[in-house]
Amino acid sequence: MWTKITVIVLLVGLVTPESFNNEWSTHIPGGVEAAKKVEEDTGCQLQYEIIPGENLYLFLCHHVRRRSTEPHEETHKTIEEHEFVSQTEQQKVKSRNRRQWGRGFGGDNENQYGGGITVTQNG
Repeated sequence: MWTKITVIVLLVGLVTPESFNNEWSTHIPGGVEAAKKVEEDTGCQLQYEIIPGENLYLFLCHHVRRRSTEPHEETHKTIEEHEFVSQTEQQKVKSRNRRQWGRGFGGDNENQYGGGITVTQNG
């Protein structure tokens, strides 16, 4: 019985649901003036051009929850169907793992500084 519970807990720990935030990256071929019109029509705040010269803009939508396990379909549809928008994508929250000292990249000769270098002190 404990083996089954352990396996289930381990499997659940491996599956992490995607998390969406309230930002959309949006390609608007018409440039910054068209992006300002999208901002006005959708109620989402134009933040900045993500890649200068590529007409790719970031919008922040305050009426959408900051983090959610579900994408916000209504806002996505509103942006996507705007006449000036060619493509849009709701941004996902990225998970970052912290490095842990003392754990190298594998191998028997590794130490806390990584790699096979051994640090000794003369004395």
